[in-house]
Amino acid sequence: MLDLKFQSVQSIWTSKCGIFNFNRNIHMEKIHISDDDRIIFAKLTIPAEPDLLPIYVLNIYATADSSQNRAIFYNSLMNYIKSLDSYGDILERLILAGDFNFQYDLRLPNNAPTKRPAAFVLFTDTFLHDCNNNYSDSLFETLPTFRRGKVIKTLDYIMVGRQLKELYFDNNVEHVSSVWTDHALYTTAQLMFS
Repeated sequence: MLDLKFQSVQSIWTSKCGIFNFNRNIHMEKIHISDDDRIIFAKLTIPAEPDLLPIYVLNIYATADSSQNRAIFYNSLMNYIKSLDSYGDILERLILAGDFNFQYDLRLPNNAPTKRPAAFVLFTDTFLHDCNNNYSDSLFETLPTFRRGKVIKTLDYIMVGRQLKELYFDNNVEHVSSVWTDHALYTTAQLMFS
């Protein structure tokens, strides 16, 4: 149903998350889906340009029930990434996106380091760029992606590897009907293959 609604060319879905491909020139290949349906790992290629390196997409839906279970989820995620052949090369061309179920930016209201999975934050700070934040600009405002009643937070993120950081140029948060979800549709614009 959502494929028809969004008019995607390809999609990969689980009961927890999904990835859409809207570009007919890009082929999306499923590499892995976790047993709990919270992780989808896919590879994007352009068949007409076989010399271009692939881009990898890791879509996640982290557990929200406790900080301890979130830490277990993120440790498992990092172990999976590190188990991949050539994971260093993959990290350079990785898009990590999804519902992190914690506020990444310590500048956000009611946020404390104890609420964040420390090892995962260190990992992403080292290898990825957060497209929802400009940490070098103190006036930059993080876009909220979650609304439930009076609760407004930033829980959804898109992070990119170093090679993709230079190609990222815009992001957008679009709040969809609360009948569907309490999360926004968060997108980034990238010059994916230059």
